[in-house]
Amino acid sequence: MGVYSMQQSKITNKTKNLSKIDKENKTTVAKPIGVSYLNLISLGENSNNSNIAQILTSLIATYNCNIINSRMIELGQDLAFSAFISGKWNNIFKLEKSLMVLNKKYPLHVYTKRNNILENIDLLSETNLLKPSIKYIVQTTTIDKPGLLNKLLQFFYRENITIKEVNTNSHPYNINIANIEIQIKIPTDLHIVSLRERFLTYCDTLNLDISLEPMN
Repeated sequence: MGVYSMQQSKITNKTKNLSKIDKENKTTVAKPIGVSYLNLISLGENSNNSNIAQILTSLIATYNCNIINSRMIELGQDLAFSAFISGKWNNIFKLEKSLMVLNKKYPLHVYTKRNNILENIDLLSETNLLKPSIKYIVQTTTIDKPGLLNKLLQFFYRENITIKEVNTNSHPYNINIANIEIQIKIPTDLHIVSLRERFLTYCDTLNLDISLEPMN
């Protein structure tokens, strides 16, 4: 074998090895070393003596963790607080331990779950969570009926559309009138005009006046 052939063979083998490595790591997503993520949901009394948001955000800050997004809502006489938190793995671990015993000091119910979003990249792709999409918002004000929200969610479930957020509330002057707002993510490869037509036709069967518009 000549020198040129030997060099070509080495280059070919090296290319194959690089291709193999690239194929094996095609779904690997780089993330800050030692960073972990935590989902937090809590429910407690709505009173000045038990300010859920203040208690939890103070504890999160104590362990030098960061709140990526959060939400608090009044539910009758209670408050619900949720947050998506990031931090160094050891700080997240310490935060979890402190949250587990928080209900012994305050009238709170706290639930936490590790969020391995970057490790589950394949699963997220299969469930459309990472596919290119456009955010749309569904809105209606209507007479409140049992099962109405479920029927709307069933439509998007059948269409394999990701639901990002759901908000409902009653009018202060009439508890029988409800506002419903659903934020969804429609894949860009889906024919939106056809989807809108199917959705509005479906809502007609529910005698529902509703809008489906892109979010600003």
